[in-house]
Amino acid sequence: MPHARTYFTLDIVVASALVAAAMLALAWGKIRHEEEQDRVRATLSTIRLLKTPAEAVAEKDGWGRPLLFDDTSRTVISLGADGLPGGDGYNADLRVGPGTSSSETR
Repeated sequence: MPHARTYFTLDIVVASALVAAAMLALAWGKIRHEEEQDRVRATLSTIRLLKTPAEAVAEKDGWGRPLLFDDTSRTVISLGADGLPGGDGYNADLRVGPGTSSSETR
C-alpha cells in the first residue's frame, strides 16, 4: 500500500507564517523591554555612585549618552532612551538629587 501524501494548502501556510510572526513580535517586545529596564537600572546605579558634579559629566548613562548636572537643583540627569528632555516611559528623564521622588527615578 503506497504512503499517502500530505499537502499543505496556501491558507494553512499563510496562517502558520502569521502565527510565527506574531510569536516573534511578542518575544522581541519582551526582549526590548528587558533591555530598556537594564539600561534604566545601570543609569540609576551609575548616578548613585557619583560623588561630585565633575564625575557626573564624565560618566555616561545606560544609552551611552553623557549625564547632565543641574547646578541649580544639584540634580544629575539622564535624558532617557530618546536623549530628549521630557518624555514618557523609557524616554522619560531620570533625575537623582535632593528632593527627587522615586517616581522621578522610576
